[in-house]
Amino acid sequence: MKQTYSRFSRFSLRTSLTLLLLPFLALILVSCSLFYYSGTKKYSELLQKNIETLVQQTKNSLDGSLHNIYERSLSLTTDYRFYSMNQNLIHGEDPLTPAEYLQLSNGFSDFLLQNQLYLDSIGLYLSDNSIHYYNSVSEANKVLYPDFHFSDYSSFGQSLGWMFTADQYPYPITTGRAPDFCLFQTLGSGDGKVNGFFIIGLNDQVFLEHIRNFKVTPNSCLTILRKDSGLLFSDEEDLGSPTLAALPDTEINEIKEKISDRSSDSLTAFMTSSNYVVYNPLLLEGTGLLAVVPLDEMFTDYRDFSTLLLILALGAVSIFIALYLFMPKVFSHPVVSLVEQMKKITSADTKLPIKAYGSREIVYIGEEINAMLNRIRALTLSMEKEMKAKQVTQLQFLFAQINPHFLYNTLDCIRELCHARENEKAEEMLDQLAVFYRIGVSKGRSFITLKDELLHSSMYLAILKTRFEDFQFEISLPEELENCLTLRMILQPLIENAVYHGIRPCRLDGTIRLNVKRDGNVIHLTVKDNGCGISEDVLEKIERSLEAPICDYSDASLGVYGIKNIQDRIQLAYGTDYRLSVETEPDCGTSVTITIPYEEGRDNDKNTICG
Repeated sequence: MKQTYSRFSRFSLRTSLTLLLLPFLALILVSCSLFYYSGTKKYSELLQKNIETLVQQTKNSLDGSLHNIYERSLSLTTDYRFYSMNQNLIHGEDPLTPAEYLQLSNGFSDFLLQNQLYLDSIGLYLSDNSIHYYNSVSEANKVLYPDFHFSDYSSFGQSLGWMFTADQYPYPITTGRAPDFCLFQTLGSGDGKVNGFFIIGLNDQVFLEHIRNFKVTPNSCLTILRKDSGLLFSDEEDLGSPTLAALPDTEINEIKEKISDRSSDSLTAFMTSSNYVVYNPLLLEGTGLLAVVPLDEMFTDYRDFSTLLLILALGAVSIFIALYLFMPKVFSHPVVSLVEQMKKITSADTKLPIKAYGSREIVYIGEEINAMLNRIRALTLSMEKEMKAKQVTQLQFLFAQINPHFLYNTLDCIRELCHARENEKAEEMLDQLAVFYRIGVSKGRSFITLKDELLHSSMYLAILKTRFEDFQFEISLPEELENCLTLRMILQPLIENAVYHGIRPCRLDGTIRLNVKRDGNVIHLTVKDNGCGISEDVLEKIERSLEAPICDYSDASLGVYGIKNIQDRIQLAYGTDYRLSVETEPDCGTSVTITIPYEEGRDNDKNTICG
């Protein structure tokens, strides 16, 4: 051992360093080779597993959305007017009175408008031509009097079910492109005779919003495949990838044949001549998710790796030559100096640039460190601006959620009052509506006084009382709190819930109470009704939505956006310490309390998040 050390110590520093690093160079080359042969396989397996996992997650999400749409749409067929119409058709009677039809069609229109992100159209057609109803949120124009062959739909059941519209969609409904899928139900006596049908067209965006962001590799894409027709979406504009648009018909047929040969209802993965394909069936019969990933993006080319090995070898030789030609001090001192300066980066003063000297590599590292510091400072400022802009955007979005149907219904009521020559009531209602929207707009301000907010609420309640006449309301606001500031329009959605979901479903004459009180540095705003209360499952959904992060509406199954909307606005404006609480008792009523900070208004021109 001593002899070996003695011989080794006779060499120069450059030679000793070279001899010491040679085994490491050999180890690096061998390790790279082994890593390539094992890593390529592992990478491919991992990529395939990731693709299959993403497809499965997308399938679960899309199936959940479709199930949610079905459950919502099913509520239309359980409406008593719809049920009465179907029963009248079965017994050969007139389906609906004009008033009932008006109520039913208004319900269809409201439902379509509320669900326009998911639905394209709603249609109701009877074989005796007494009802021809069609409404669509798309640009497609309806045909006024389409000529249907109702007997063509005798094979469909009298319950709502899915239909692939390319095969059996009632062809003359629109002059534009029909939706790809719809919910369909026949109406009739059940003896094979079809007296009409009810149809709900599905918006294609339901599918596109799930599949367009599938990007495992640069040109990978996800689409919807029908076994009996082909790809439903293939345009680069829809999917962000040209892969499917360039896919030849022969390969599409090959994919369909392989899927048909594998009759399993679970996920299927295989390779074609140029693509890796994953298929997972959806709950829609004969329909599934199809992921296509080019093979040349999944596997590393051996020739590329050979070139990489050659470059690595040449680089290693160059390093050894550099080490041999330059004394260690020539490159060690610049490195030590650079390290000392880098330690200062963690201190408070990071504005001084790094000064590097020595070899080109050391100088380049110093330049890159300076560039990194500049990018960090720029990124920090950008993130601060982005967070502020995001808060502005989120708050503006939340304000935009106010339902416009109230205006339409109020104007309809005023028209009816004028028609009935009750001009004084109509004039009073117009004044109430003007005050309601004047406070609601508030010249763009997000914060108004409690006096204005309660006046806004009283106008809203007065309008509803004129329309329905089946409830009373009481408002209590201490005089010393009238000039306190609050977010605009945070009580109106709660009042709407109290009227429509608390009082009207179960009482002919209920009472709604609005109460404001101060508790130290906070103010409690309470909306209380003596209606039917909230069921346990709905209360659970409300509590889950209130516990979700701010502006997180990803769980569409909850369906309680209004209450969460209010809490999100409160927490964006005041912080997460302020929130909304719900107390309810079946058949006794519900109490919803909003907690905000106590803050007196000065000039009534408080700077707001919305600017």
